[in-house]
Amino acid sequence: KKFAAVFDCNRSFSHGDLTIDNIIYKNDKLYLIDPNYSDDLYSSYILDIGKLLHSFNRYNRTLEYNTLLNYYADIKNECLLAELSHWIRIYKYANEELRKITVNKIKELYGLLR
Repeated sequence: KKFAAVFDCNRSFSHGDLTIDNIIYKNDKLYLIDPNYSDDLYSSYILDIGKLLHSFNRYNRTLEYNTLLNYYADIKNECLLAELSHWIRIYKYANEELRKITVNKIKELYGLLR
């Protein structure tokens, strides 16, 4: 509940599936591919940040993770909450190895947000 106001006032266009896999760098340009956008879905750039943090974290891209999180230091907790929501969401789809990682990340993020 304490984060609801932040997400509500930051409604915006969002990619909807901003992950490492959906970013292509070619000829000195970045391309965001495979958006998952719909007018009837809640969207906020903060959710995209959380999804990208999740992706960096999942693939052990620590430098990129920390750089992105530091860039959004003023809304760090909101970004971590958005990341946490992605870890929770993928749990049911994860194989056994990824489930162990997912549980640890959920505990870690929940601990940071408490």
